Amino acid sequence: MKRMPFWVLIVGVASLFHLSYAQDVAAGKKLFQQNCAACHKLGSVLIGPDLLGVTDRRDEEWLIRFIQNSQALVQAGDAQAVALFEEFNKVIMPPQPLSEAQIRDVLAYISSETQSATAPSSAAVRGKGSVVDAEEVKALAQRNMDRIYQTVVGLTIFFILCLLLFIGHFKRQAWVREHPDEPYPGFDLKGYVEFASRYVAPVPVVVMVLGVIGLVVVVFLYVAAQDIGSQVGYAPDQPVKFSHELHAGQLQIDCQYCHTGVEKAKNANIPSVNICMNCHKYVSEGPKYGTTEIAKVRKAAEEGRPIEWVRVHNLPEHAYFNHAQHVKVGGIECQTCHGPVETMEKVRQVATLEMKWCINCHKSTDIRFDNPYYRATFRDKYEEIKAHRKFKVADLGGLDCARCHY
Repeated sequence: MKRMPFWVLIVGVASLFHLSYAQDVAAGKKLFQQNCAACHKLGSVLIGPDLLGVTDRRDEEWLIRFIQNSQALVQAGDAQAVALFEEFNKVIMPPQPLSEAQIRDVLAYISSETQSATAPSSAAVRGKGSVVDAEEVKALAQRNMDRIYQTVVGLTIFFILCLLLFIGHFKRQAWVREHPDEPYPGFDLKGYVEFASRYVAPVPVVVMVLGVIGLVVVVFLYVAAQDIGSQVGYAPDQPVKFSHELHAGQLQIDCQYCHTGVEKAKNANIPSVNICMNCHKYVSEGPKYGTTEIAKVRKAAEEGRPIEWVRVHNLPEHAYFNHAQHVKVGGIECQTCHGPVETMEKVRQVATLEMKWCINCHKSTDIRFDNPYYRATFRDKYEEIKAHRKFKVADLGGLDCARCHY
């Protein structure tokens, strides 16, 4: 049997190590977003300390023990744990239900972010692709008025042409009666005005003016009817004044920390009071409303009742939309449909969510073949399809009626 060259063995072991590390980092990132992002971020202080570079500042074994039960170390008099506890206003870090292996994954993710030094900026607008910005919101709000103006101008021009034809027809008939042996002189603006003043009775004029007004009213009603169910700009008051600009923007809490179903369910789901209390068990005062709004959350938790949030984005019952399909498989950012939520004090609808809007997205969005879903779905022809690199969502059934309508 031929012996394997030593360099092949080294490369193989290194490749396996790299693959294992990449998987650890990916798992660690997800765990960090689910369990740590509410109180920590990379690059600046949040409720807890800045974790960028923590793997260089602290011993890994100590970090594992601290994360699993920080208060046990504090009560045991551990100098590092006590110092952190005092520095951050004695805010208790709850014990984390993570195994040692899971914590090592989180630390691997933090270490990779430290090395690349790519901590996100709070001023940056997260997301990519067709993100709806503030200017587009204004454009959407102006859309109806533009359509009304264009239609009114078109109808006015049409009415003037019809009026000229109407007057010309009767002027020609009058000329033939009065001058049977002379040729009709054709269009003459002065003659049109004189004929209208002599022969067109006031009653028909009034009827025509009222008819134009009626057409304008019909146009306004038609444009308004087209937007029934489209709630661009809709921003209802909520039972608790929750600021996305503060939580998602300044504190950079990941959307999926609160909307936990976005990657695995049809609905993104509204966060439960328990998720709010992960932070507000310890944070009782906010920077804008003081204790007033947080007190509502705490009271709901004490009484064991949900907060009745008002839904902002609504689709008709006959329209099917799956968040997991778009977010997990398609890799669509939240901001693509919901706009720059991290800049909103009160969430509002910025996209029309109309069928045409969805269809245009399906026609322009490339299929992402670099995910496990398509790798499994197109096992036999995966490499061939991936190499083609020209497929849009529309090419794989994105325009089929039954995909979105029951």
